Amino acid sequence: MFGNFFRKRGAVDKHGAIESKSASYSLVDPTSWPGYFPASSGVSVTPETALNCAAVNCAVRVISEAIGQLPILVYRRKADGSKERAPDHPAYKLLHDQSNDWTPAPALKVALMRDAMLYGSGFAWIDQTSRAVPLALFRLDPKAVTVERDSFTGEPVYFLSTVNGRTQIARTSILHIPAPGGESLIHRGSEAIGLAMAMQTFAAKLFGNNAMPAGVITFPKQLTPGSTTDKGADVTRKIGLAWKRDTTAGSVPVLDGGGKFEPFSFSPVDAQFLELSNRNTIEIARLFRVPPHMLFELGRATWANAEAMGAEFVQYSLNYWLETWQGEIALKLFADGERDDLAAEFLLDAFLKGDTASRYDAYSKAISSRFMSPNEVRARENLPPFKGGDKFENPNTSSSALPAPLNDNPDPTGIAA
Repeated sequence: MFGNFFRKRGAVDKHGAIESKSASYSLVDPTSWPGYFPASSGVSVTPETALNCAAVNCAVRVISEAIGQLPILVYRRKADGSKERAPDHPAYKLLHDQSNDWTPAPALKVALMRDAMLYGSGFAWIDQTSRAVPLALFRLDPKAVTVERDSFTGEPVYFLSTVNGRTQIARTSILHIPAPGGESLIHRGSEAIGLAMAMQTFAAKLFGNNAMPAGVITFPKQLTPGSTTDKGADVTRKIGLAWKRDTTAGSVPVLDGGGKFEPFSFSPVDAQFLELSNRNTIEIARLFRVPPHMLFELGRATWANAEAMGAEFVQYSLNYWLETWQGEIALKLFADGERDDLAAEFLLDAFLKGDTASRYDAYSKAISSRFMSPNEVRARENLPPFKGGDKFENPNTSSSALPAPLNDNPDPTGIAA
């Protein structure tokens, strides 16, 4: 099946080595199962169950979707030191448009990033010709890929486990996106994640089972059977049923006999539970190196520091992943003789798409400082160029930098003599 697919496509290593030994795990020892990370809270923390924790799910989405929305462009260096886009290179389409016939390029980036954070590595198999020309990229299940390293050089050796056994895959046929240290963030933060999941489950059961009543109904006198006109009836039971009926129906219940409803308020212990929950969200944010306000923990967020934390998110969190992607692309998707002339880079300007004011302000400064021409700016906004827009002039000091009129008539009213 899948193993034969790789053999037909020439995915074995240069020595043609293929191993048929399959991976085995002890059924009596769950700690040997792949993806099992025991936590002191008693919760089984796995890449699958960890996503049930809202903070983990949000952190994984923030990073993976941020990488997914950034376009990857392939550039070719020119003789004068500048760079121009190289859409004619085979890797350009795979990274910018679609990775294979059914997977858009952004979807593949999101999938590999999720795998890298949850399992420690994201893998994509590179379908390529005999001359190492990439044709397509296919995501591989990280649970089916084993990485073994040479004890002396550290060179990785990749094996894919299928129903037919283990197949060795050439290093140059795998696009490998590892997490920091090559270890799953879920494994590293199993204690914090386990605590968050245990607290989440406890709170759900607490409110789901009405473990904490909303309040208490008090009466000035003791209620006993026969204290009302219905002699022998369980007065307390009737009051409880009436209260439940009225509150369920959405009406305002009325108590007779001097009864009063006294709602319970949060005790200091309850408040501490909420504080610990927020603190645990910050721990998970620290684990993924995501600013807390991106996980909607807004306790310390202000209009002044939110922008600064967003910039730090790009500098100190995303930059590692961006450099990892760019290094792998240069190593695996460019031929040996192309790496001096080609480069793959993420277009970070995509982050400004949702902030029109900041984007236009940056364009204005770029044109005024003659860093960009008006037509270069219009090209980024998918607008057609105008006559004279290729000049590098400051529109604030030069009248010639204004757009040319649409016709040759200097009087737009058309009534001048």
